[in-house]
Amino acid sequence: MSMNRTFSLFSILIFVMVLSNRALAQQVTYENDDFSVQVPFDWDNTSTDTLARATDRETGATFYVTAASTMEESLAAAEITVSGDPVETTTVLLPSGEWEQAVYIVGEQLTILWTLMSDQSYLMAATAPLSAVDTATPLIQASLASFQITGQTPSPFAGTMFTYPAVSGPYGVGRSEYTWTDSAREEIYTPEPEDYREVAVTVWYPAQTDHETSRAPWLAPQTAVVYAAMTGIPFETISMVQINAAGDALIADAAAPFPVLIMSHGDGLLPALYTSFAESLASQGYVVFGLAHPYNAAAVAFPDGRVVTALPEASAQPSNSQPGLSLLEIAQIVDSQGRAVVTVLAADIRFALDQIELLNAEDARFTGRLDLERVGVFGHSIGGAASIEAMLTDPRIDATVNLDGTVFSDVDGGSNRPTLTIATQFQDLSVVSDDMLAGMGISRADFDQIAESTTRAEALFNQSERAWFVTIDGSQHMNFSDAGLLTTLFPTLNFPLGEIEPARALEIIGAYLIAFFDEHVRGLSPSLNTLPELYRESTLME
Repeated sequence: MSMNRTFSLFSILIFVMVLSNRALAQQVTYENDDFSVQVPFDWDNTSTDTLARATDRETGATFYVTAASTMEESLAAAEITVSGDPVETTTVLLPSGEWEQAVYIVGEQLTILWTLMSDQSYLMAATAPLSAVDTATPLIQASLASFQITGQTPSPFAGTMFTYPAVSGPYGVGRSEYTWTDSAREEIYTPEPEDYREVAVTVWYPAQTDHETSRAPWLAPQTAVVYAAMTGIPFETISMVQINAAGDALIADAAAPFPVLIMSHGDGLLPALYTSFAESLASQGYVVFGLAHPYNAAAVAFPDGRVVTALPEASAQPSNSQPGLSLLEIAQIVDSQGRAVVTVLAADIRFALDQIELLNAEDARFTGRLDLERVGVFGHSIGGAASIEAMLTDPRIDATVNLDGTVFSDVDGGSNRPTLTIATQFQDLSVVSDDMLAGMGISRADFDQIAESTTRAEALFNQSERAWFVTIDGSQHMNFSDAGLLTTLFPTLNFPLGEIEPARALEIIGAYLIAFFDEHVRGLSPSLNTLPELYRESTLME
């Protein structure tokens, strides 16, 4: 292993790897007049009144924390000697503030120093043989994230953890990652002539899991790095999201193959923001393929190290560089860009279905385990619009759910396949009178153009053979994702949420998803009509 590759691996693991339950359980708090920190409880503890120090007997990895007037005194107190120049220096964001990180590699020994300069010098350090990096990393990272200066006002991120609600289905949940390249489609969002469209895919599936199975990270490491930079949320805070799914677990045993669902995310969002739905459906016996659409998703990481972020031209939203637009102009831009983006995302869904067919034929995990005679798609916002377009253009799709998405497709005549829309409200355009429009200073002709997407949504509902429309009282657009659940952990993100309690909204939406797909993909007995009685916040129209 080369020096550069070793450092790169260690840095990624240290700062973005998700903390496991085991790592968090194996911490004990050290506290003195200057700071508090959690150290691994089953390591040899040789701490003093001024120095927190613990050593792993098996690997020789050691973690130190101390404070002194100068950095030289801190190093001396920890009995750490470094020589030569560091391999790399950088600034990292921890819950307690910005720390300077310096990495040293001498022979087969790695030393990392984290220093924080305030009214005195704080030092955290880790030393380990290169062979021990993978073993020591989770516990050391847990310690880094727990550091707190005595008397300091805690960071809004410090000491916070979020664990996804347990799944209710009979299966455990596994999760795997794939990246697929569509050699038949050139990438329209880059100038390179031979750059073909790629799709990153997260798969949630019924799995053989137990309490000892390690959980998958909420976000892949590279994606977490970029998301942290975009949002200002510390890496360690992102790593404190714990999900139910086990990484690359064995698929569950079953007498028959599992039905397939494809999930498409909202504009500028991430598949991980729909983990609640994906895990719930997988626990009920569905294999859920969550697509990350490059240049529309907030960030997409590829195995070769590339990370691509969202572009304005791949979004349905008007650019911030276009101020002073009228409502009609905004509506026209949204409709034009929305149609173009939906065309690309729907093609991603159809391509993904092609690749899923190949998985079912030749993948070690999924061969023969996917029932491609039972396929559904669903999505949120622009992803809901793309799901509708995919269903209208691909006969392999049996049913579709649109979660509060604008309809950009031409839907004259509706659909002959089951369609469910779940939204914040049903917009009845017939109640908008000429007098109301005059009061707003909008002509009827302009209003008809502004409301064209709503007209299409009404047409899809009214003209389709089998269509249902559900509204949820007190909900807003981001209640159709996990955003509300994560606000306690990510308080700086200003998600548009309604008055309904976030977990309750997800429970209701999840129940409708399961009931709809059970009936129209799996072929089970109808149960949609029973849900309004169970969930009084919801109204079902058909």
